Amino acid sequence: MQAFLRENTRMGMDISLVQSCMQNKQMLVMTGMPEDELSLYSTSPVITDRNFLRNNAEMTQQRIEEKHYFGECCYYCHKSDVKLMTCIACHMAKYCEKLCQQSDWARHKSTCKVIRQNFTSTIDMTKTTHYAQVKPKTQTKAPDKKKGKRFIVKIQSGKEYERYNPNAQLRIYDETATVSFECVNPSLYHLVVECGKLGAIQISTKKLFCWAHFEGGGCKLVVHLDDLPPYQDW
Repeated sequence: MQAFLRENTRMGMDISLVQSCMQNKQMLVMTGMPEDELSLYSTSPVITDRNFLRNNAEMTQQRIEEKHYFGECCYYCHKSDVKLMTCIACHMAKYCEKLCQQSDWARHKSTCKVIRQNFTSTIDMTKTTHYAQVKPKTQTKAPDKKKGKRFIVKIQSGKEYERYNPNAQLRIYDETATVSFECVNPSLYHLVVECGKLGAIQISTKKLFCWAHFEGGGCKLVVHLDDLPPYQDW
């Protein structure tokens, strides 16, 4: 058997095991080959780097879409020469003090709701499965489940040699391995496949680094989709 890989018309890569000597066109169609690829190659099909390895070595992440709703100033009084606090709900709007945030809430709450609905994905931690195969990459402080501060998580798209499957198990963990679990999340899966880079083996799995924070004392993990952190080497 030979491993045959091609880029699919759907998102992600479609991998099928095809006998190198197979002559039956009906069988080829059943394995997922499109009509214009039914003729056999003169040499056995192999995994190539035709285009899916492009820019994979660069230590950067693809920007999903730049958002410029808020500048680097207080969203209420517009002061810019002071230390700013960030709205704990949307992590975008910034204020110089609590009074400004309270005064602006009547206006900001509708925008805050839209940002959370469109640019975050919430994971119910009670419906996840612990993933024990991740070792800590650093001795830094573990994410605080009560304060709601942002930290970076790595999201990996399942196993090698799998077809595009939004219901596949995702692996999500942080640098300290304090957060380490598997879950099903179609929107995150699609994002990783579309914007992520190939994994360490560089065959078919993808990885993406995202900002995240806990809510509900650790019962929910909110993943931010609007702004990607710098590429990580862990």
